[in-house]
Amino acid sequence: EELYELLKIRVEVFVVEQKCPYQEIDEKDKNAYHIYLKEAGQIKAYLRVLYPGILFEEASRSEERRVGKE
Repeated sequence: EELYELLKIRVEVFVVEQKCPYQEIDEKDKNAYHIYLKEAGQIKAYLRVLYPGILFEEASRSEERRVGKE
């Protein structure tokens, strides 16, 4: 059930909300760390961590990221 909830949130934020029609669920998930915060039975935050070279050559910097659902 948590997996479905995480995937649903990812598609909602990255595909629907940000209007980026691309394959959000991908093979990179298998080699990533998935970190999330669950509070009162609901997922409140989620982070997928990939090693450098899997998607980009270098890790992104915090000032380059944006928070969804502000």
